[in-house]
Amino acid sequence: MFDKIRKKSRINAIIGAIVLGLCEALLVFVMSAADGAEIMFMIMIAVLAALIIFILYQGFTGKNLEDIEEYCKTQGNREWALKRLEEFYKAAPPVNGLRINNEFFMHVVRNNVSFAETSEVLWVYLNVTKHSYNFIPTGKTYAIMVMLADGTSITMNQKNKKAADATMEYIGNSIPYIIFGYDEQIAQVYGGNRQEMIRVVNERKMQYLTNMQQM
Repeated sequence: MFDKIRKKSRINAIIGAIVLGLCEALLVFVMSAADGAEIMFMIMIAVLAALIIFILYQGFTGKNLEDIEEYCKTQGNREWALKRLEEFYKAAPPVNGLRINNEFFMHVVRNNVSFAETSEVLWVYLNVTKHSYNFIPTGKTYAIMVMLADGTSITMNQKNKKAADATMEYIGNSIPYIIFGYDEQIAQVYGGNRQEMIRVVNERKMQYLTNMQQM
């Protein structure tokens, strides 16, 4: 699966670079035929060239699989770790691109992959952004923020509120011992005393696992 994502990323990068290259060639042609404004055209051409380099770099270095590669390196045996992730991906039923088990937390949308070990997930909340045009409400966008023990985060964009609610429910059913919902006090603890949050989540996890074993 990851090889397919890597290949698709490279193909998309090549296609994107070709499209931008054609636009750049058109700008060069227009600039050669136009009088004046050469500086503006040169700036636009330079921006397109930079975008081409960036797109190719992102596509061929596998930046979208960076978290996966980093995890596999830490396991000592990259191929073994990658195989386990492949098996997890195939076995875990996805909910809006998200897969969770006791070990892994993975969100895959097209060629974009976000990954963390489940033990690293501390806090999850729904972020709703209201949009307006000339003070007239035009809609909302939904994203689930997954805050990790190392201070980094995963943003999972959702199609609509129904999808967001389904994803949050899936997370709640899979790892109910983590902290849910946004609160300023929680944000302050996460930003200033994350070790305390880690301790609390670990205690809740141990209690949850103990209760599950006794059932």
